[in-house]
Amino acid sequence: MTIGLLSCVFSLPALAQNSHAPLKDAWAGVWNAEHTLFTLRVVRYEEAFVVEPVESLGMVWVTRNGVINGDNATVEVEYQGVVGRVLIQLIDANTAVARAMSCQPDYHVICALVKNQQARFLKSDSISE
Repeated sequence: MTIGLLSCVFSLPALAQNSHAPLKDAWAGVWNAEHTLFTLRVVRYEEAFVVEPVESLGMVWVTRNGVINGDNATVEVEYQGVVGRVLIQLIDANTAVARAMSCQPDYHVICALVKNQQARFLKSDSISE
């Protein structure tokens, strides 16, 4: 479960690709990492966004430089001295997948655990935005 939660941290708002029209309005909202209590709020500002914890399961992390490009987005995540860049891809208006694009320092155990991992997030209607 720890590996899955670490993947969630480095896979923040897990949002895969949609080759149709961009889902411009789908980014903002409350997102839950599938099969966990880990929940995030994404607040959109035009082509940028910020991620806020709703239920972080006690993990303290920081995000910055969230940039949206159609159905894809990237965000930097810092957690326990590790800095990663996360790619988030919308599958549809209610589903997203996130995976680490980079993780530094690469020798850190967290980077080893999130390598080739992804997290699926589902948009939640039950938590007010």
